[in-house]
Amino acid sequence: MDNFVTEADYRGSVLEKSFVKKQPTFQEMEITVKSNFEKGLITEEEFNKALETIDLLKGGEGSRGGKVIGHTKSGKPIYDKFNHPSHANFTSKDHDDAFGAHGRNHSNEEASKHLEKHYEIGKKDRQETLEKIKASHEGGKVGTNKLGKTTSGKDVYDSVSSKNHSDFSSQDHLDAQKVNEGKMKEMESKFGEHSRHSPEYQKLYDAADNHWRKAMTIKNKEKKSQSQTPEQISKTKETASNKKKEMDSKTEPSDEEKSLSKEKASELIESHVNHSYNHADNAEAHKENYGETDHDSKAKSKFHWDKAKKLAKHHGLDFKKFA
Repeated sequence: MDNFVTEADYRGSVLEKSFVKKQPTFQEMEITVKSNFEKGLITEEEFNKALETIDLLKGGEGSRGGKVIGHTKSGKPIYDKFNHPSHANFTSKDHDDAFGAHGRNHSNEEASKHLEKHYEIGKKDRQETLEKIKASHEGGKVGTNKLGKTTSGKDVYDSVSSKNHSDFSSQDHLDAQKVNEGKMKEMESKFGEHSRHSPEYQKLYDAADNHWRKAMTIKNKEKKSQSQTPEQISKTKETASNKKKEMDSKTEPSDEEKSLSKEKASELIESHVNHSYNHADNAEAHKENYGETDHDSKAKSKFHWDKAKKLAKHHGLDFKKFA
């Protein structure tokens, strides 16, 4: 009779199982909050407050000390002090988010530290990616490796100047552009966004751009009614030459830059390199979103790159250490 269960016990057990809902886990709570934020159901302020509340419930942020001023896009809490232990596993993007949480204020010491770390980790990630790409890159002499085919069945090689492209029509060049862009996307998918800074990726980018230019050149030649007179051609070349001279003069180090110590010059060179990479990323993003080259961002990227190279040469520094 010890195991005898009364009707009241049974009814109580059934009621408990029927009406007591399972408490969601902290992970489920975070997923729901992030989903609501992505759908626009809650504001960024409400999103950060909700994550902070969840972490307080599970003994997270509140138990670690410091003031939470926001969250990274990956959901990590950002504290008011740079050296907070929770920042130890921050990625380059996380530190950039933290810089933003501080109002992108360069005069703010905590913000500046996050920005420096953003560049430092980003540079390390880029170097590791470049090594992986270099190690995986295989093939024969440049111009002999086939990348794909045009819609007309012609082979596309890894050099736009390949003699095998001599009979390409404007459409063939446009097809070749797409082939190179496809290889660029494959590289990004395999190695991540830092692959954009590799020589291998840059060759594909330049080839795609050059194929597009050749396609446009052929199309323009076919439009005889729009052909330029010799005087117009001469004027165009003169304008292009003057622009190049003007840009070259701007990249020459100023007297003040020439007098910098090697330490200060190194900081300036690294800043120009980072700006170059950022403008290159902007140009690539523009092409992805709008299907056309952002020549302004590309020109700015080249300007900062050339400026950094000339500064390094003047101060006797190895430019490869900054690239």
